[in-house]
Amino acid sequence: MGKHSGYLMRENIMISERHHKSSSACLRYILIITNCLFLVISAATVSVVIYLCIDQISFIKGVLGTDLVIAASGIIMASGCLLFIWSILGIVAAALENTVLLILYFTIMIVLFLSFLSGVVCLAIYKTWLTDQVRFYMEDNIRNTYGINLSNKWNKQVTESWDKAQSKWKCCSAGDISWAIYQQSEWYKIQPGVRGKDKPYVPSSCCVREENGQFKDIQECQTKQDGPPAIELGNQYAGNVNTALYYRGCYEAAKDYIQNNQLSWYTIMIGIGIGLAILMNFGMFLAIALFCILRGDKESNQSNIMLSRYPNNSKNMLEPDYYMYSAA
Repeated sequence: MGKHSGYLMRENIMISERHHKSSSACLRYILIITNCLFLVISAATVSVVIYLCIDQISFIKGVLGTDLVIAASGIIMASGCLLFIWSILGIVAAALENTVLLILYFTIMIVLFLSFLSGVVCLAIYKTWLTDQVRFYMEDNIRNTYGINLSNKWNKQVTESWDKAQSKWKCCSAGDISWAIYQQSEWYKIQPGVRGKDKPYVPSSCCVREENGQFKDIQECQTKQDGPPAIELGNQYAGNVNTALYYRGCYEAAKDYIQNNQLSWYTIMIGIGIGLAILMNFGMFLAIALFCILRGDKESNQSNIMLSRYPNNSKNMLEPDYYMYSAA
């Protein structure tokens, strides 16, 4: 009877072991595939963030005066680089079925998950940061920093940022129809020419460009006398419409670009951060599930070793005091 009971127990353990092995194999392959996906996504993320930083984000600090966007971009880019490295670790840990590496992988993934979330939070704060205080800051930059003392690193950054923003966003100055701010600026004082004749009222980046990249009419844009940007009556500009000049202010353009443009860099960055955070949760779940199964397999193997040593006492081995009595 004891031998029959021991045989049945061994059969049950073997069935359970086969089940564990099939489950661990399935999880192992899924985890490897998931981390291969992480490799591709993280590389793409870093590439996209670098492109956005160069093409669309680099000038924002000089115009709006905040490091939040640059900080958020840096966090997401650094996290993407680390995710690429640790995805390789995840593949190795799953392939070798190494529980220590799996725990290390899980721990690092938690840190990276929090990093991506912090980047998303910075971007969310940035969206609510665009207030009238920012517009006042922009106006002050135009008056006192733009286009002067370009040997100063900050002045040069502000000037280049404003020129890029005005060209890219198709805007001029801070608020709508606020070209007169340039006439109050230090930049205007050092411009060549005679006021009312050939002295430019606004920089060339305020001028409309054709599809081929050429200015529509840079002379009319900068020096028109019977209309904008020369004549101002309160908030209304008299005279003929200047079709070669941008009327939109860069503060309003920035708000529209960030808050209303569903395909802007802001939306892309938020989507990248949230998407990767969700995928990383899935990867962490797979890692901890595989760890639990591998640990169960290890305990099952230990039971099989004990059964092989004591085949006639398999029933008593389940009792807590068995080993104590057998040792005595």
